[in-house]
Amino acid sequence: MTARRLLSDTLVSVADGVLGFLPPDGVSAESLEVGLPVEVELTRVGDTVEVRAELLRFVTRTSFDQPPSRLTVRMGKEASS
Repeated sequence: MTARRLLSDTLVSVADGVLGFLPPDGVSAESLEVGLPVEVELTRVGDTVEVRAELLRFVTRTSFDQPPSRLTVRMGKEASS
């Protein structure tokens, strides 16, 4: 079984996947929204608490599994002044 990553690492992986996509010629996007099912946990590390999240590790779910959370990531061009 794989360990969950820090939420920030999961978000960077999602962003890398989106930014690595090359659209066909003549197509451009100004914003993108991705909804993903994730497994989330809070982990105590010393005196701090870390938020860890990972995309679903298993395709099939059983009655014993907690329902996945939903993570929505919105990306867009920054408005220039």
